Amino acid sequence: MIAAGAPTEAIASAGDRVVRRAFEQRPGQRPGHGNRYGRRHDRGSFVVVVAVVVVLAGLMSVGAARAGTAMLHRQQAQTAADAAALAGVEGGRVQADRLAAANGGQLVSFERSGGWDGFTVTVEVTRGGVSARARASSQP
Repeated sequence: MIAAGAPTEAIASAGDRVVRRAFEQRPGQRPGHGNRYGRRHDRGSFVVVVAVVVVLAGLMSVGAARAGTAMLHRQQAQTAADAAALAGVEGGRVQADRLAAANGGQLVSFERSGGWDGFTVTVEVTRGGVSARARASSQP
């Protein structure tokens, strides 16, 4: 430690020793290892970086799984609605309800519009909390 009132030369030489000591290399030591600016003091940072990467990868996996499940439920609800609409053209509401149930859905609404030359059936089906609409026509 440098005493108060020490000559500036002593302060400068003490500072030089500290800097020199920080960059000195001991015999048998690889360059950049063992001094206060080297890798020895950075050892724990690798574990922290790996832990952050693992947590982020886990969160992204959970998000992707949820998005995939939501798309699957939407697709299944749409399949049930399409089948119910096509069945409704041929057999009316009873057939539409039966085919929606066969595909795991529940018929919520059934509308038939048109005249003697052709008609359109519009249905709404829910499956697993997801709602889907479909339309089918008796015309080609």
